[in-house]
Amino acid sequence: MRLIVLFFMLLVLIINTSFLSNENEKSPAAQRAEYILYIINNVTWPEDAEFDEFVIGVLEAEPYISKELEIQSKGKTTADGKPVTIKMFSDINDLTPTQMLYVNRIEGYDISRVLREVSGKGTLLISENYEFQTSMINFLIVNDLLRFEINLARMESEGFRAAPLFAAQSIKRESDWVNLYHQVEDMYFREQEIVRQQSLEIKEQQEIIAKQLSVIEEQDAEIYEQQQQILQQTERLDRLNSVISEREKELDAAVEVLDEKTKQINKSIEQIRIAEKELKSKTEEVLQKEKMIDEQDKLLIAQLQEIEKQKVIIVLAGILLVILIGLGYFIYRSYLIKKRANIALKQKNEQIRKQKDEIEKQRDVATRQRDTIAKQNKNIQDSINYASRIQEAVLPPKELLSYDLKNYFILNKPKEVVSGDYYWMANKNEQLIIAAADCTGHGVPGAFMSMLGVAFLNEIVNKIEVLKANEILNMLREYVIDSLRQTGKSGEANDGMDIALCILNTKNYNIQYAGANNPLYIVRPVENVKEDDEQLKEHKLIRETDKHHLYRVKADLMPVAIHRRADVSFKNHNFQMNKGDSFYIFSDGYVDQFGGPHGKRYSSGKFAQKIIDIQTLNMQEQFDELDIEIERWKSIPDDDGNKHQQIDDILVIGVKL
Repeated sequence: MRLIVLFFMLLVLIINTSFLSNENEKSPAAQRAEYILYIINNVTWPEDAEFDEFVIGVLEAEPYISKELEIQSKGKTTADGKPVTIKMFSDINDLTPTQMLYVNRIEGYDISRVLREVSGKGTLLISENYEFQTSMINFLIVNDLLRFEINLARMESEGFRAAPLFAAQSIKRESDWVNLYHQVEDMYFREQEIVRQQSLEIKEQQEIIAKQLSVIEEQDAEIYEQQQQILQQTERLDRLNSVISEREKELDAAVEVLDEKTKQINKSIEQIRIAEKELKSKTEEVLQKEKMIDEQDKLLIAQLQEIEKQKVIIVLAGILLVILIGLGYFIYRSYLIKKRANIALKQKNEQIRKQKDEIEKQRDVATRQRDTIAKQNKNIQDSINYASRIQEAVLPPKELLSYDLKNYFILNKPKEVVSGDYYWMANKNEQLIIAAADCTGHGVPGAFMSMLGVAFLNEIVNKIEVLKANEILNMLREYVIDSLRQTGKSGEANDGMDIALCILNTKNYNIQYAGANNPLYIVRPVENVKEDDEQLKEHKLIRETDKHHLYRVKADLMPVAIHRRADVSFKNHNFQMNKGDSFYIFSDGYVDQFGGPHGKRYSSGKFAQKIIDIQTLNMQEQFDELDIEIERWKSIPDDDGNKHQQIDDILVIGVKL
């Protein structure tokens, strides 16, 4: 930091000094550069000289004349169309072949030695402030006027020809040159006095710089103290990691308990199914018996009506008995009929009462079975809710991204209480590993696979030193195949997972990606897009606007499980990301969701368009927009007026640099 500040102060000092010494509109360097370029078109080079570009060499300790030549020669060519380039040499021993070489006596170079170095090499020597006839073309600047003399004999011996009009303007007599030379020396002494004054000013500036360096040292001390504080925070983070490890052990024990409870739940479910069948059978019997009771009630009512009629007959018979004693026989007979009917009615009433008691007993049994089933369902739901809490505890906290990133979101919408989709992240060696995985199935089976995936990823990342995205997926596939004892035989379960995994270097924003069936989306602002970007050129540009481009990086078409290509390594992709870039990884739950007016899939094309449409929003607003969009898509009734249910777990992760 000190060197940067010192350089900045010296730069300001040099700029101020150059402005103080610049008394004319055109600087001395500009005058010399203009004259050197003027000579090119007034001298003819040897016919056998072959060169593709016209090189002008400048022999000087600092880039004074050479820098001005670069400015004035930019875009210029010689009369035969060859480009002009400039080379600076600080030492005679460094000279390489050039078409023209400029040297100033003030720099202290021996003109005789320079002549020996360029002799016979097709180099035109341009000198300044040297004695008469010691060079090829030698010039002086007196009172802002340029005067020159030409050694025609030496030029012709090297194969050069000066244009006649140009040669006519040169000084021919040595006495004239000597007078001009003395004038230049007087000017040189005056300039030396100016330089001495400027040196004093520079010394004062250096003292100011020394004071500022002292302030910088104090700032360095403050920086050291802040670094110590960072070390203390790192120690606290290590202690936090230790606590997390203990929590993982507790979670492992809880998983074992969950396994045992799951077995009990499965057993209870089987008992419930048997009870449901028995209940259904008994319910049908009850319905049949109720139907019989209804029929018997109708028969009883008919019999009672018949009895009422008989009572009327008995009354009439009594009257007739008073009137006609002879009809007594018929009255007695009617009495016997009534008595038999009453006995039959009593028997039927007793039979109906017994049937009613049996129905009430069966109803009580059905009620108890219903209560048992409800209690078992509650226990199952409580166990699943507990499993959900365990799954949430096993997953890494979303706030882990906040240590290195500010703009991100995680949209996680399980189909049921527990999920077969899971997100995972870890931080190691200033690299942030982020994964979005979709396990086979959803609900409780998918949750078991997700917990296996989290445990395996933690073990793999802690084990390896050099992090590579494809190597992590290769090892994860081996762990899944071994743990599920997959051999690839026909009829065997092919459980596994699809996953997209990224490794982001939090210092230089380099990102690695490897995927099993799940792709990576990269969104890049137009100002960050480069036509010669070899990393993204091989991947498809699937959406673009006037502000953003969306690229899709395809995944390998194989899962993290047993597969016919299980011996093939996953491909590792590397990208150099920039500030303002975003990337997205996700499961297939979002794009496969049915909805809309015709009950169709949301589709990957619609999802890609949605991603690029929300790029003007911050990450929290993007989260809200994606959540609202999928809920809106599900809620639109189909052609029959039915709303759509969620068919799979949904997971989308977005990160903006």
